[in-house]
Amino acid sequence: MGNKGGSEAWAFIKQVVAGRWFSVFAGLIMMIGNGTTYVFPTYSKVIKTQFDYSQTQINTLGFAKDLGSNIGIIAGLLAEVTPTWVLFIIGAFQNFTGFFLIWLSITARIAKPKFWQMFILVCLGTNSSNWANTAIMVTSVRNFPDRRGIILGLLKGEELLLYKLNKQTAAPSVALSMLHQNPPTLPTSADSEIPEISPSCCPNIWNKPERGEDFTILQAVFSKDMALICLATFSGCGSSLAAIDNLGQVGESLGYSQRAIGILVSWVSIFNFFGRVFSGFISETLMTKYKLPRPLTFAFAFLITCVGQLFIAYPFPGSLYLAAIIIGFGFGAQNPMLFAVISEMFGLKRYSTLFNCGQLAAPFGSYILNVDVVGKLYDMEALRERKQIAGKGLTCTGAHCFGGSFTVLAAATLFGAVVMFVLAYRTREFYKRDVYKNFNEEIWIPQTEMEFYRLDNKKNIED
Repeated sequence: MGNKGGSEAWAFIKQVVAGRWFSVFAGLIMMIGNGTTYVFPTYSKVIKTQFDYSQTQINTLGFAKDLGSNIGIIAGLLAEVTPTWVLFIIGAFQNFTGFFLIWLSITARIAKPKFWQMFILVCLGTNSSNWANTAIMVTSVRNFPDRRGIILGLLKGEELLLYKLNKQTAAPSVALSMLHQNPPTLPTSADSEIPEISPSCCPNIWNKPERGEDFTILQAVFSKDMALICLATFSGCGSSLAAIDNLGQVGESLGYSQRAIGILVSWVSIFNFFGRVFSGFISETLMTKYKLPRPLTFAFAFLITCVGQLFIAYPFPGSLYLAAIIIGFGFGAQNPMLFAVISEMFGLKRYSTLFNCGQLAAPFGSYILNVDVVGKLYDMEALRERKQIAGKGLTCTGAHCFGGSFTVLAAATLFGAVVMFVLAYRTREFYKRDVYKNFNEEIWIPQTEMEFYRLDNKKNIED
């Protein structure tokens, strides 16, 4: 009895580890250590004080952070041809190298780096998140193509039940019955001898497939839908990043304590998580039940962020706490919307590269808004006060320091929402169809999970 119990336990453990739900769990654990980009408002203040940087210089480093955390095209291309563990190793190496050297410079264990060197270190350290993001997201979306919008919120103990069902349905008769109902289709000898001839690459760029089919990289990049996605990401996501990057400086200018600023930064990260989870569930429900386009939810995420930015532009007592919650939630809601919309419109074949192409617009929007708007307007206000404090760089105090710049950020976010409304209108007929029809037909679901779906009334699979 003991040996039998041990063998069953070992068999169950193997099933759990090999199951696709365990990959989601493992991805969540790894993502916990992948949030270094969201603490920039905390350590940027230390860098500014230590090296006497201006606000424009700090915002340029913020652009380096945004650039590093969004340039994932190389990771996407490698994900097409290499195992997942290669991406994790590269990301871990970049993370340690970049942030360890930043720590050495701040603590004066090495010589003060030049500004361009600090730019590279910040970019290198934050770029590490892209390698893990690409590996985890591509794996999860490909494992759950029919539930990609809500996959991060569905880890609910789907393996013990499956294991028990597997024992009940593992009889050979069941397997024979399944084969009888769904006989495998094998290629004929004639089919195997004829090579597939693909059309020329360049003419094929303009001969695009229907939405939802597998696009090539160039077909997607040169499409009107991708242009709208990139424009909305440039303005809406770029302004959201600029707001988050400056949160620590905003708190300092409004007289918040260092402890309060630390709490604000933490709240952004916490509610960023809630935004990611809830936006997935809400958008999936609106899309599957009411046939509303997912870009519509994306647009509302921008509008939520816009409200938080206005709370900073026109502050009142305690408004920064509300702004941190709203901006964190809104920006968190934007991320899964971007990745889901790209996967739904352009297919999964080149997804690892395409979602990195789509998010690349965000750091460029952040650069213009962060450096040319927020940083320069702050320095102009500080010069008017003529407050150059040793060890703190160029400093401005009061609501006017960020009032004008955050009004511009709110306008940019609102523009991003308008662009997403346009995309939602363009794709309204596409989302009225069964967006996941191709994946429901093609996805291979084990017999145990078929039984599970029957019990849970989640999927209609005939006997």
